[in-house]
Amino acid sequence: MNKVFLSPIEINELDQMIQTSVRKALAGASTVESKESIDLMSLKEACKLLNRTPSWLYKETMNKRIPFSKFGSRLIFSRKELLAWIELQIVPGSKSTNETSEQLTKAAREKSL
Repeated sequence: MNKVFLSPIEINELDQMIQTSVRKALAGASTVESKESIDLMSLKEACKLLNRTPSWLYKETMNKRIPFSKFGSRLIFSRKELLAWIELQIVPGSKSTNETSEQLTKAAREKSL
C-alpha cells in the first residue's frame, strides 16, 4: 500500500507538477494511438495510394474486388492489405514480375509518405 503524506506546496509548484504529468500522459497516449492507427486509411487516402478516383474505388469495393472494411457506413482500408493486393494484380509482360512489383510497391509507398 502506498503511503500518503500531506505537506504544504506552493501553487506554482503544483501547477508545474500537473503540467509535467499531463505532458507525460499525452506523449504516451499519442504514441500508442499512432502505432495502432497507422495501417488504417480513409477512402481519400486509399485513392491517393492507388492513384485512382473515389468512383473507381467505390465500384471496386461494391464488386468486392479490392480489400476493404466498413466502419458504420464509412469505408476503411488497410494499407498493408492494399499493398499486398497491388502485388497480386501484376500481369506478366515485358518487364519481369519482380521488377514491376517493386516499382508499384515503391510508388505506393512514396505516395503514402
